Amino acid sequence: MRINFIFLRDITYGGPGSFQSRFIKSLKKKKVSHSIKKINSKLNNCLLLIAGTKNIFLLLFYKFKKIKIVHRLDGLNWQHKIKCSSFSKYWLSETRLKLVWFIRRYFADKIIYQSEFVKSLWQQYDYLNKPSIVIHNGSFKQKFKKKIINQNDLKLVAVEGELNCEPMYHILDQLSDINIDVYGNYDLRRASRIKGKIVFKGAVNREEILRVLPSYDAYISLELLPPCPNSVIEAMSFGLPIFGFSTGALYELAKDGALLADYGSNPYKMELPNVSNLRKLLPRLKKNLSKLSYLSWKRHQINLNIDLITKKYINFCFD
Repeated sequence: MRINFIFLRDITYGGPGSFQSRFIKSLKKKKVSHSIKKINSKLNNCLLLIAGTKNIFLLLFYKFKKIKIVHRLDGLNWQHKIKCSSFSKYWLSETRLKLVWFIRRYFADKIIYQSEFVKSLWQQYDYLNKPSIVIHNGSFKQKFKKKIINQNDLKLVAVEGELNCEPMYHILDQLSDINIDVYGNYDLRRASRIKGKIVFKGAVNREEILRVLPSYDAYISLELLPPCPNSVIEAMSFGLPIFGFSTGALYELAKDGALLADYGSNPYKMELPNVSNLRKLLPRLKKNLSKLSYLSWKRHQINLNIDLITKKYINFCFD
């Protein structure tokens, strides 16, 4: 294809890094060109801006060169408005939010929202009538392997960038009689209060996560308002049912491959959830684990595989 995706940087961290890495691999499979900052004068170029950037002058340069800018948006930065440990952290979070808002409003020619949930958040924050589309994140297909399940000894996994608020620890504390391995940065003081079968594994690289996911029975989501988590999509690719609360984009992503409970309070105010609502679903999870596993895997195959996602990006960015 005679097109070129421009990225401002090679992102190596977190969800944005996971997406960009998989997206570029999929572009290569389709023989689609990409570059870091460079305009390919022989091809039709499009700048795909993932999240934000401080380099407004570089965006002005692309505007001057009449390069189309497509802004890929995650959820709003919001937790600092409810609870923040210092003024400097509040100021930094608010500055990042306003910078992304500024780019979205004044530089983006088109917008890609990662989920309907993300789109609704941004449109409520600042309504824009610009060309836009909802395209979920994606990951590579995996083969479905039927698991031998021990219903009396379920193994759950949680993968979060950071366990950064009290409700996440509250969920784990209330479910400490269940085998749950937790990957991601965490607060040692909060974690040390939780006894039982919860194991905090800390932060590990993407390759390690992909290696260990197939060894678990189900994925438990701890994030209050998940916008479109890559870890959930990766878990689905291996046929892990999604277990958690019906907040954010979880149901939108997993549909019938999930068992989701009512949060029971207000996650937007960082209130503690009613974990008993989640616990009531455990018998259903155990009883229907094989069926839920297949539905989760099938949902990924049809809707969330990265090659399909890449095709949607190409069609929207270069129509």
